[in-house]
Amino acid sequence: MTMTMADVATERPTSARLAGITKTFGGVRALDHVDFDARPGEIHALVGHNGAGKSTLIKCLTGAHVPDEGEIYVHGVRVEFQSPADAGHAGVGVVYQELSLFPSLSVGENVLGRNALGSPWISWGRIWHVAREHLRAVGLDVDPRTPLSHLSLGEQQLVEIARALFSGADVIVLDEPTSALSPSERDLLFATLHRLKEEGRSFVLVSHILEEVIGNADRVTVLRDGRRVTTTDARSTTKSELVDLMLGTEAQVLRATYEGNVVDLPAASTAPVVLEIRDLVWHPSVRGVSLTVRRGEVVGIYGDLGSGHFDLAGCVFGLKRPAEGTISVNGDAAATRTPTRARDSGVAYLSEDRRRALALTQSVAHNMTLASLHRIERFFLDPGRENAVTTRLINELRIANATPQRDVGALSGGNQQKVVLARWLVLPPRIVVLVEPTRGMDVGAKSEVMRIVEQLKRQAVAVLVVSTEPETVLAMAERVVVMHRGQVTAEYSACRVDKRTLVEAGS
Repeated sequence: MTMTMADVATERPTSARLAGITKTFGGVRALDHVDFDARPGEIHALVGHNGAGKSTLIKCLTGAHVPDEGEIYVHGVRVEFQSPADAGHAGVGVVYQELSLFPSLSVGENVLGRNALGSPWISWGRIWHVAREHLRAVGLDVDPRTPLSHLSLGEQQLVEIARALFSGADVIVLDEPTSALSPSERDLLFATLHRLKEEGRSFVLVSHILEEVIGNADRVTVLRDGRRVTTTDARSTTKSELVDLMLGTEAQVLRATYEGNVVDLPAASTAPVVLEIRDLVWHPSVRGVSLTVRRGEVVGIYGDLGSGHFDLAGCVFGLKRPAEGTISVNGDAAATRTPTRARDSGVAYLSEDRRRALALTQSVAHNMTLASLHRIERFFLDPGRENAVTTRLINELRIANATPQRDVGALSGGNQQKVVLARWLVLPPRIVVLVEPTRGMDVGAKSEVMRIVEQLKRQAVAVLVVSTEPETVLAMAERVVVMHRGQVTAEYSACRVDKRTLVEAGS
């Protein structure tokens, strides 16, 4: 099952190869002599739990980080990237989970970019013609003059790939490319990747969705604690084997729900109601929703991207003003009229877009204390006490590779999510609203979020989990609500339920 890098290097030529890559941040070794390669005409998946080193490795390959040790080869030539521009010139491109496109520009302008035609003079006819050719190469039949904002997320993902292809990249890294896509958009994306790999291009797929890895990758490399565990044929392995390799001794934490087994939900809680939603309407996506969440209860809302549950969560935190209906927190119907009032009423909110919730160039300590300064500003003017609080939370939440002084942007996505959660735990909330809390995370990071949610429950905090991933809802919630097209279509408690049941109720 396991292949050595000597085998990899001699069996077939490589488009890109990393040998003995080591990278340390502030005394923490994120990568320890890691080997990895990508071959022409293949999809090579990279998996590993939160903090395993995936993000650091792909940043070394794409020029965002300079390795402390090791060598990088592109088409057999040793390279020393000092920036992403260096990697781009060598034919290495990357499509990050948070797309780097410009919604206010046209599709064609996003594909070609500035000075794409090698001339200071603009020929719009030529731009549309060249852009259309590259869009067709990724299977996207849209008018290049269309504003990018008119496209779905899946189509925008393909535009990003078309831009990478136009730049000349033949080694393309895809960082969690399907985390926000619908099933049909995922199918379109992978159909495009399979067609392009037949043309000899190489793809490095970083994904936490193991079904997609096994179903679409040719090979898979597993990282754990900054080291390469194995490289194997993707179709000869199973989810269970990959989970064992990724987590080691922690592999049993999520096995039941991750493998899709039936979950036994307990009887509905009878504790006092903390959050009460009655006949809520927010145009156009929430239509007459009623819901309660009780003290110490974890309620999950499952639905697809168009179900309206994200907008419902925004209403709970005062980000959106309902047209009809009421939202009460501990009986106060005015508690969620604005985000400030919601916060002061004990409502904590984690957005699905963690990067927008963070000041990425600021320290972990600064990000953790942002939501609390209005109450205890004088306390946090003492750097020593601030560091003590943030160090405690770093340890309690097991935020890998973090110190109070380190920039939060240097952490992996899963650890950034923990920083956002820690922000609300400085002063205990009454209810926590988690929107896509495990988006883009592997099973190890999901188990950590589950542990934190269980801790909140023991502290009698109410928790509302909102997700498009049925596995996430089943793993965390004791009562499950399903939404579809703005309405509640099913509710489950005191029964057995599985992923298929939720998906069918939400479609």
